[in-house]
Amino acid sequence: MPEYGVESVRSFEIKQPKGMLFEVNAADFGLSPENSDNTSSFLKALSQCAEHGSIILNIPQGVYYFENNECDNIVSNLENTVINGNDSLFVFRDAAHKWLCFENCRCVTVKNLSVDWDWSLGSIAEPATVIKNDTENKTVFLKFPHRIENGVNIRDYNRMSKDPLTGLKVGTPDNKTFYHGKIGCTGIENDREEILKISYTERADVMAEGEIYLVRHYEYGANAFVLYNCADFTFLNVNVWSVPGMAFSVGLNSHHFQLLSCKVTPKPDSGRYISSSVDCLHIGSCAGYWKVIDCVFTHSGDDCINIHDNIAEVSERLDIRTLKLRLGSNAVGDTLSFHTPGFKTLDFSAKVEEITFLSRDCNNSAFYKVRFDRELKSDIKPGCLAFNERLDGSHYVISGNLFGANRARGILLGCGMGTITDNTFYHTQGAAVMIISDIHNSWCEGRGAENIKLCGNRFIECNASGWTSAVDIAALNRGRVSDASAFRKIRISGNNFTGICGRALRIASAADVEICNNYFGKINFSEDAAIYIQGNLNISLRGNVLSGGVFIKSEMTAPDNGFTEQANINEGEDVLC
Repeated sequence: MPEYGVESVRSFEIKQPKGMLFEVNAADFGLSPENSDNTSSFLKALSQCAEHGSIILNIPQGVYYFENNECDNIVSNLENTVINGNDSLFVFRDAAHKWLCFENCRCVTVKNLSVDWDWSLGSIAEPATVIKNDTENKTVFLKFPHRIENGVNIRDYNRMSKDPLTGLKVGTPDNKTFYHGKIGCTGIENDREEILKISYTERADVMAEGEIYLVRHYEYGANAFVLYNCADFTFLNVNVWSVPGMAFSVGLNSHHFQLLSCKVTPKPDSGRYISSSVDCLHIGSCAGYWKVIDCVFTHSGDDCINIHDNIAEVSERLDIRTLKLRLGSNAVGDTLSFHTPGFKTLDFSAKVEEITFLSRDCNNSAFYKVRFDRELKSDIKPGCLAFNERLDGSHYVISGNLFGANRARGILLGCGMGTITDNTFYHTQGAAVMIISDIHNSWCEGRGAENIKLCGNRFIECNASGWTSAVDIAALNRGRVSDASAFRKIRISGNNFTGICGRALRIASAADVEICNNYFGKINFSEDAAIYIQGNLNISLRGNVLSGGVFIKSEMTAPDNGFTEQANINEGEDVLC
């Protein structure tokens, strides 16, 4: 039996600042807890660091306020630099612009720093109790924990469950979660100071008296830390207690970066139920080589980690060398490889000579006219896919972390050469780990993956709303599962699954998958099986333990779903107890 995933454990290092570093004090540039806005003082200090290099910028311990980030607080060209917060807290009051954006920086460490949103300006999200739902008159009354303004922004509603040990958390088996824009709201007004009366035309009639919903007021607002074209960047002991957008966002060709002992979680003793309003860590259009080790990512409004490579879809052939592409992250000089709509390779690539933005549609998809350096093969037709060979988020280590109590997934990834080991996933609303390539009317993400080790993890109460499986692997094109082996050489071993809602594993669009020595206990199967195998090649199962129920269900090729490959399952001595 081959050792799947072994190539993924190749070691790589993230360089740290070194040599003789000159220490400076941020207070000398005007940074002070007495200031109502420290933006200009802090940027001035960082500008001096960039000008001279090889500096340790020490921030005296304290609480510092930042009022206005209209320039997105861009920090450029830092090199061989340490920013030491000395356990300080930065409090931001701008919900629209980036809090700290690092651009073209090399060999930088940010450490011992916490950031937070100023909640006196408004909540990012909060629980509200349904005290009445007049379904005949399409009116629901929600009671908030404090006075609420009738003009408050509402993004969505997500039902919360009560746990006697851990308190309220999002995600229930009835999957009552929906966007405010989908209820056909016809009016919001105060019934009393802490009660909103919301009139609706649909969806909200499922809300029942006594139910508690997390009402999110922000989505995709300001991001806390952003990396653009950075390399060898380390966040060490950096905490994001709350942010109206993403906690960490990494993109635009960044590579070799890591988060060590960082937290994105509600501030201790704050009584809050949200940290980042969307992803804790979002990685897109990067060049890979990254680590997340000994971190805590909980209570986010979306995924704990979302790592994907943006790909493009062929919309139209304009001439023998020119295509109209939908989405993608491409530039002149990039080499694109081409694939069928089902992710099979066409064994052809070409270099971009010219690219022009054309338009954007109602799904927010951007379209580009792209001219290549040579004639395109005739089988590159509308619906085919184009992968940028420069941008690949592969090579990663995710180890020793706690993920969960969040809306959406624990880890959503579409790239390989990685290890996901010794993590705890607790009460993720959707999949704990989703390995996916997905073509949708609003996005094109994930090029497939090889060599992934998912070993020694603990999955507790995951997929709480029954969206999919606790671990889900599939290549999708507008919801249809691809027959191509988009995912190869995957090892799922030594994991513990307990309290799972629905299936523990779904394996689709894959080949050479080894599932061994896992424990499956207290799984709410309904009428399904613990493992669902869907149109794969060479799937090996051995040494797994199931506490009860149906162990495996295999769906073979069906003409109406486009499968051409059949499952070849090699079953070892699995134990049912």
